[in-house]
Amino acid sequence: MRRLLVLACLGGPLVLLGACGSNSGTTNGTGGKAGTGGASGSGGTSATGGKAGTGGGVGTGGGVGTGGGVGTGGGVGTGGAGTGGAGTGGAAGPGTGGAAGAAGAGTGGVAQGGAGGAGTTGPTLAQLCSVGASAGAGGGGGAGGAGVGGGTATSLAFTNVTYQSDPRVIPSEALFSFINTYDDPHTQIMRLHNGGTTDVHITSLQLVGNTAAPGTNPPATPGAAGGTLFPLNYNEVSLPAAFKIMPNKTIPATLAAGADLDVTVQFLSTQTNPPDRMYNIGGQAVSAVLVAKTDAPGCIPAGLYAVSLWNNSETALDSTTTPPTLPSANWARYEPTFGQVVATLGYKVNLGSDFIQELNTNNMAILGPAYSTEEVQVHTFVKADSGAPVQLLAVGRFAPPTDLPYGWYPVGALTGMPAGAGGAGGAASGAGGAGGAGGSGAGGAAGAAPPTVTDAQPAAIPSTSTQAATQPAALKVVATMLSSPLGVDWNTSNYSEQILPPLKTGSDGTTFDPGTMTFGIWTFSNQRTTGGLSSAGVPAPNVGNGDYDYTQDSLNIDAVHSHRVRVYPLKDRAGVVVPHAYLIGWEEASNGDYQDFVFLLKNVSPGPAPSL
Repeated sequence: MRRLLVLACLGGPLVLLGACGSNSGTTNGTGGKAGTGGASGSGGTSATGGKAGTGGGVGTGGGVGTGGGVGTGGGVGTGGAGTGGAGTGGAAGPGTGGAAGAAGAGTGGVAQGGAGGAGTTGPTLAQLCSVGASAGAGGGGGAGGAGVGGGTATSLAFTNVTYQSDPRVIPSEALFSFINTYDDPHTQIMRLHNGGTTDVHITSLQLVGNTAAPGTNPPATPGAAGGTLFPLNYNEVSLPAAFKIMPNKTIPATLAAGADLDVTVQFLSTQTNPPDRMYNIGGQAVSAVLVAKTDAPGCIPAGLYAVSLWNNSETALDSTTTPPTLPSANWARYEPTFGQVVATLGYKVNLGSDFIQELNTNNMAILGPAYSTEEVQVHTFVKADSGAPVQLLAVGRFAPPTDLPYGWYPVGALTGMPAGAGGAGGAASGAGGAGGAGGSGAGGAAGAAPPTVTDAQPAAIPSTSTQAATQPAALKVVATMLSSPLGVDWNTSNYSEQILPPLKTGSDGTTFDPGTMTFGIWTFSNQRTTGGLSSAGVPAPNVGNGDYDYTQDSLNIDAVHSHRVRVYPLKDRAGVVVPHAYLIGWEEASNGDYQDFVFLLKNVSPGPAPSL
């Protein structure tokens, strides 16, 4: 996975973010068009001997807009012998342009001076930054050369300090997920470091649109429950208004050699518009670009990505909390689609249209060749580089709240067959043997129907026991996704509905070493024992499912829903394949959303067949 992203500014999609050169000066707004000035008037040209009249006075430009660069005002007009004044367009800034300047009144000419033109709307990334002649393209796993003004190396780069040591996050990006009724309080710090030997002058910090995402995705009719219906191809939109930036220095500012500029970024999730749950098309994924512009000239971008969840609060607001509008039992429980999760995380993988466009697909089949998808039928793995460990990262979780361990197991250590479930005992001839699924006991009648308790799927956990005590012995734990006690963080359903799920202290590994063994990946789902939980903590066990999900279908139950994992070769945000790496989406229940758990698995190759 690349670490320094370079902006391909802007012939391709804005997904490779790095340092870029600028045009000379800021791009001008269209400003005021040529003013008509004072047209030749009766005063200025009169034969009665009047002195040359003064042309139209200087027209006032549009008020300072938050829009385009300083535009030139009305052109010089002649009014008799007088000169028409020049109106000035709105001054530069991010947002909409200034209004047209007022016309200048000519005292000599009949006509007034022309109006100053309107400033343009907020600058685009293309206006702020242009391609350096030899800008490097970011590689799939490495950093491309930074292009600034024709290839001059830059010493400036953004780094996400909040997730600085987290291998799940690209250093030059900030990733968020939150409900849409409250702005996300979990800010992230993007640090701009001057690693050079000379001072750098930062002229502006701006949020601009992400050209890799659609500028608009117009909503249709609002739903009865308050959301909005979007077209079915809805996935991700460019929305700078969904982010707020707060630098720790007043800009413009000089950044000394070795110094840092910290920019706090907040996801303004209230500015998003996720659809109503009744439409089954997930949340809303949004993106923007943070751009620091220098007078080098230069341009340093950082990608901002987020996904909002429609607030499905199950109880009234709690006026005793701070803020008082915080729901005491907000379940944050209308989830994004698998496609929206993957778009936010930055993996340009074709999941298949169902999983991009819909939340509950109810499709748990192995997809045929006619279905457009990059899914591969790889169910077991071996280590690719013998000198490095395997990396297993939990990057998304949208599942009921409980602590969820996950890890690996040696292939062959589990069979999916019943453990000691024998047939009925024979008449006076002794007990039945350890029969198979529906097998006969020695001297006895045929065994019962195929069991749902196997060596990979133990019985529901007794109230007197624990998950760890009943976990199949072959399973190796790498880490545990943390869930808080009920009521601690309703806005993330107690850490169970978010990207970048937190890990439990003491069970927070990211790598393991299987040696030369062929292995599979597993996760605890708690479906059989607890199932879904209401906001009051009432369980709804799904007894037809097991408590464990595996990359091998043969270890999952029930048979109709055994394809619980979809595996894809991993690609980065630019669509470049990451060698020996896979994206894995899991379905713990039976609704086919496959974003219950989302993992990255790295430094692996497919295991030998058969792997199911």
